[in-house]
Amino acid sequence: MTNHSRSREPVGATRAPAARAALLGAIVATASGCAPTVNVMGTYFPGSLAAATIGVVSSYLVVAGLSRRPSLRPLAQSGLLFVALAVLLGCVAWWSLFRVF
Repeated sequence: MTNHSRSREPVGATRAPAARAALLGAIVATASGCAPTVNVMGTYFPGSLAAATIGVVSSYLVVAGLSRRPSLRPLAQSGLLFVALAVLLGCVAWWSLFRVF
């Protein structure tokens, strides 16, 4: 008698890449035409680029303000704080500027 339990693949293992590809395709198809655009001197930019720019600039201003205080300088020099603030403020900018009810 042979033990076939080792050679069996988990249930749905062969369908997982196909399901991921279908999900990714559905997300791309539904999200591609929905993005708002921002007109900057006659050139249209996606709203996500505008929100990311707002997030990075405002994060830089917050970190520059924190670095003026000697007690907060080690925190302000942390790259993780800058990235976290940029993502947070970019998402807040996206939500506040481009939300649709």
